Amino acid sequence: YYVKNGVSWWDVTDGGYEYVYDKDVFLPGHKYQCEVYVKTDGEYEFVNDTSTNPTIFPTVTVNGGIGFPTTEGSGLQFEQKVKRAFSCSEQMLSKVGVIELSQPIAGGTPDYIATTFAPHLYDIKSITWYDALGEELPANATFIAGMVYRVAVKIQPIEVQGKKAASFNSDTEASLNGNQLDMISYSNANKEDVEELFSHAYYENNQSIYLYYTFKPAPRPATGVFVDVPKGSYYEEAVAWAVENGITKGTSDTTFDPKSTCTRAQAVAFLWRAAGSPAPKTSTMPFKDVKAGSYYYDAVLWAVENGITKGTSDTKFSPNVTCSRAQIVTFLWRSQKSPAAGAVNPFTDVKVNAYYAEAVLWAVKEDVTKGTTDTTFSPNADCTRAQIVTFIWRALADK
Repeated sequence: YYVKNGVSWWDVTDGGYEYVYDKDVFLPGHKYQCEVYVKTDGEYEFVNDTSTNPTIFPTVTVNGGIGFPTTEGSGLQFEQKVKRAFSCSEQMLSKVGVIELSQPIAGGTPDYIATTFAPHLYDIKSITWYDALGEELPANATFIAGMVYRVAVKIQPIEVQGKKAASFNSDTEASLNGNQLDMISYSNANKEDVEELFSHAYYENNQSIYLYYTFKPAPRPATGVFVDVPKGSYYEEAVAWAVENGITKGTSDTTFDPKSTCTRAQAVAFLWRAAGSPAPKTSTMPFKDVKAGSYYYDAVLWAVENGITKGTSDTKFSPNVTCSRAQIVTFLWRSQKSPAAGAVNPFTDVKVNAYYAEAVLWAVKEDVTKGTTDTTFSPNADCTRAQIVTFIWRALADK
């Protein structure tokens, strides 16, 4: 009888009325108003009860609560706008986790790049490596086969305008690279006892969580293979495929730099090469920041011609800006002619009207990628070289 015709969010803190854009973050302590537009379908229309004073409008609930409606239009175009206010407070997290921290490799050096399940709620403050005696390793240390090493990762809630977006407690579950860690509190053990445990997590005054995990270096790969691509890593096969097919090379003869972020220029160039490096049909470049002769020049022309990207404005492509998770799945989805996903959206941070919404659902359905948790996709999180080549490999390797 009726359909949703759009959703918008507004910051109404202290009587204000400011539009909330797709990439904005809800601020703790603020009040937000959701406006849902509901339109009649087919031959039906909303009817106001004019026999009462004042007139009674049709009632619509939002998330189980009654909204405050206004009406616009008439007849079959009759639309009702329903307003519902929500207060935003910090989230108590039941689970936290750090992922994509590379396992030590004999002959390699410590990795200091990783990401969290929910970078919009908490992030990594430090990564520290120790040897078996508890001595901190310098960044240029070399891992030795047969030795034991421990990593300590400190995570904290992000702050927005001086207020925490999330908090932890003793029941918060923690994991590192998918390995579940026992949570210990300083209230239950002194610092010396805690630090003697090799694989665990502990929280401190609801401000920080430290994740400790013990590694034994993996064997050094054979000559000619990247030393920073561990055997059995989720991106090992993807990197091998990408190099074999000329999609990308290592950053040196022995390194791939899987944890380095990937730019928009690199992502489009990878896609173009995966498609066979087709010659663009036009030589007219619409973007002033894409210089003739650059390695990604033809790739950008091809991507624009095929509707894969439109740039960040009419005259800018922003080639050196880091490619986000939302952008790469959208590029891939468009390269496959934007197929309908036909799936239910499980992610609270992927709005139905976001440009990448259908692309995300397609990527998950096709096992190109998954969410960072069961209910979040982290669309604005940066993508690494390992992630980009893995997404492309999963989407295109068998095509």
